[in-house]
Amino acid sequence: MASRLGISSEIIVQTGNWIGALLVEAGLQGVRSVHLLGYQGKLIKLAGGIFNTSSHLADAKLEIISAAVIRCGGNVAIAAMVLDCKTADEAYHLLVSSGISELVFNCLVTLINYKAQSYVKKYANVDLVVKTTLFDRLGHLITGFE
Repeated sequence: MASRLGISSEIIVQTGNWIGALLVEAGLQGVRSVHLLGYQGKLIKLAGGIFNTSSHLADAKLEIISAAVIRCGGNVAIAAMVLDCKTADEAYHLLVSSGISELVFNCLVTLINYKAQSYVKKYANVDLVVKTTLFDRLGHLITGFE
């Protein structure tokens, strides 16, 4: 996905579930900014303060999306339908059909960026600018790329 967006392979670092540790280490190594790109079902966990994204430890992505629906002014019925989805992609497509996906996912990206920056500040005591781009399971851009 990064190469498709024209990002040089020289600056790409692939990560697994330990995104918090990666961000803290980046800050400690003097990196000034990080652009997270990835599957929305994985990165959305950061919006909930979950920085080890292994589903064995925490899998609250539907709850986080549902809370974002409410935070962004969506109604409780849609938030409840999100909770009934089987996957984050299913929830995303529900929000697309409801006409609020852009609003909700822009809110989530803003929250991911804020929480990630706060996490690095807490554990490394450095300022790291974090930007996030989310994709669906098929690699289609959801939001966040400038």
